[in-house]
Amino acid sequence: MKKIKPNEVHIWSGGLNLDAAQIQTCYAQLNKDEKERADRFVSPIHRQHFIAARAMLRNILSQYTKVSPETVEFGYSEHQKPFLATNNPEHIEFNLSHSQDKALLALNLNYPIGIDIEKMRDTYNPAIVDRYFSPEEKTAFNKLQASEKLPAFYRVWVRKEAIVKAIGKGLYISLAEIDISINKETEMLETDKQIWFLSMLKTPSPWQAALACHPDKQMLTYFEYVPA
Repeated sequence: MKKIKPNEVHIWSGGLNLDAAQIQTCYAQLNKDEKERADRFVSPIHRQHFIAARAMLRNILSQYTKVSPETVEFGYSEHQKPFLATNNPEHIEFNLSHSQDKALLALNLNYPIGIDIEKMRDTYNPAIVDRYFSPEEKTAFNKLQASEKLPAFYRVWVRKEAIVKAIGKGLYISLAEIDISINKETEMLETDKQIWFLSMLKTPSPWQAALACHPDKQMLTYFEYVPA
């Protein structure tokens, strides 16, 4: 059984491109709601990635809770953030993110946590900058050289997404009111009457990823998830 130290965050990464037999095994581990969500996907690759990511979540959580992957039970907050509904005496908090064929899962004890991963495209959408960046972010972003703007866009975006996911209020949080530094790898940020530690994470190119957690939890331990 895996254990998390009080000041520690466990970060798991895993690939979502599985073969047909692996997907069948993963699908069998999902509950009724997850299977129904999977079956609504029109795109086969999106369906596969959803199934693989949910099974990854279940298999990793089973290592911390001593229950089988298929019997891990989830509850959902008012704004649909999932949490462990049973077998959680250590008060494990978690958050999952995936982008195309790569997923990241973050876990810690007792405090909300958020993680986001994005696979960089060749371009970014200027309309997102206009609508969701703060005035300070826009000013700093517009001063960058053209070659610097694409990675800077994703550095800001994944940290915004991570902190929104940590807060767990979804669209009730205004992304434009969250002011992120353009260049810093780590920073402390106060929003929604809480102070958060924001950090970029180690990910291979072309992915960018970030974590938002309690300021006392800056010991990051990385794991690689390998499906059966």
